[in-house]
Amino acid sequence: MTLTIKKLENLLYTRGFLAKRYYSINDSYVYIELININTADTCMLYIPSKYDIKVDKLENVFKIDYINVDENGNIPVDYAGEADPDNIEKQYDNIDIEDDAKNLISKLENNYNHPIKLSERNQNDNKELVDIIRQLKRLRFCVQTIKYKVVIMYNSYLCCIKRDDTIQCFTIYDSNNKCRKLMISLDLETLYEKIGEKSNFNTISNDIKTVYNGIYRVFDKNQYKHTENIEKISENIGKIKLFSDNIFKKKMEYNNYLVKLEILLESLIEPEKQITEKIAEIESKYKYSKTLQSDMEKSQLIAKQNEELEKLNIVKQDIIKNIISIKNKHEELTLIIDKIMFDNHIMLDCIIKNFIKLSEF
Repeated sequence: MTLTIKKLENLLYTRGFLAKRYYSINDSYVYIELININTADTCMLYIPSKYDIKVDKLENVFKIDYINVDENGNIPVDYAGEADPDNIEKQYDNIDIEDDAKNLISKLENNYNHPIKLSERNQNDNKELVDIIRQLKRLRFCVQTIKYKVVIMYNSYLCCIKRDDTIQCFTIYDSNNKCRKLMISLDLETLYEKIGEKSNFNTISNDIKTVYNGIYRVFDKNQYKHTENIEKISENIGKIKLFSDNIFKKKMEYNNYLVKLEILLESLIEPEKQITEKIAEIESKYKYSKTLQSDMEKSQLIAKQNEELEKLNIVKQDIIKNIISIKNKHEELTLIIDKIMFDNHIMLDCIIKNFIKLSEF
């Protein structure tokens, strides 16, 4: 199949997506980070190896390489033991976008324990990778019944849930992103499939938002659950609930900002459309008029509309920058809090079990 990056970019643009960054292995694109210019949502597009789209760009292209992750072993962790995964990981529910109502369904299968073993690496690197992989292990239960998956990026790592729900990690060369970032991913074949659904032009954008919101609903729910469990485990940690409430207030502030900015961004669509239509009307009106006077009038009228369009674009760019900034802060906060609360839950559970064992002697 002959497919160039230019053709793919043009196809994505017709669906409101622009490519931000490219990730390649052996001079072939593997992942492309996309941004929706109408909603400021970001996502990852996975390019299966059979398409073999060769790298032909110099800017925003990052080479990546596989990190050996064996799905048949166990993750070496720094915890003093682990809580029962059947109790902890049940809290991460499936997200269903395939039904007509696109409802988020809270159900989870019980036959899902597939531990991961990480090959020998630097100890500090191991800890970061283990944290990301553990998080993806939990999150994959949210997306195990749908074609959309999850990518987490942090430092020089890109870790993803693959189409078969296994986990894969990459090292990103010449990259050191200190901000944790969560993105929804889809593969190229799913993209073609969704584009074929002509009855719903915004299917991809709607699906991504549904999955994204569903995952954050799970994060929020489990933040409450982890907090409640920690309070039950240790009555002495009286401030945990207060800290959690403050974090929720902070997240609500981010959400409120995002709602206002998204409404503002959406409000620019109609004026932008009207200006574009006016330009088309001017072009049509002067189409058959070839005099110097008419050409001057046409140029002046179009220039005026282009000025208005440029003003809108400047405002739109500022709004998108603010949306991205707030989303990054929200993602960083949510991922860190989820990790901290989950880790604390496990460690405190082990501590209490050890106290119970001591009391039996």
